[in-house]
Amino acid sequence: MIRGITVFCALGVYATSAAVTDLVIVLLIGVLGFALRRYGFPLAPIMIGVVLGPLAETSLRNAMMSSGGDASILVESPITLTLYGVLILVLAYTVWRKVNSRARQDV
Repeated sequence: MIRGITVFCALGVYATSAAVTDLVIVLLIGVLGFALRRYGFPLAPIMIGVVLGPLAETSLRNAMMSSGGDASILVESPITLTLYGVLILVLAYTVWRKVNSRARQDV
């Protein structure tokens, strides 16, 4: 199953660009993915970042252009402040839970 997916990925990359360089890049990304999985790193956040990263960058660029380069547009709305607050709470809870679970393992 995995071998078939690999062959179709390589064929798709080569069919779109006909460049061996792109095949090498696909091979390196595959080796990186294998190493990340082998050592227990989650792949889902990386994939989400790869997919949503360019979209977020474009949206940030559009916001900066529409505000004339004023970065305060990112924090002046009550909705954005609420979302930033929720984000900080979730991150703090995640760190607290991780520290708490490690403290329990040490005991």
